[in-house]
Amino acid sequence: MNARTIFLSAAVSVLSATAAAAQTVQVFKDAGCGCCGGWIAYMQQNGFSVNLANVEPNRMQ
Repeated sequence: MNARTIFLSAAVSVLSATAAAAQTVQVFKDAGCGCCGGWIAYMQQNGFSVNLANVEPNRMQ
């Protein structure tokens, strides 16, 4: 692997991380949902900002 390839790979990685960090995800979930918490944690660990709103299931459409 040459220096140019390494540099381009590093640049793409940094740009991808920067793009993810700039993204905000809005999550509407049932307060009793356990799987949503795991997904939210995963998104945060990968640079996303998460806005969370607990909504009663009968109000979700």
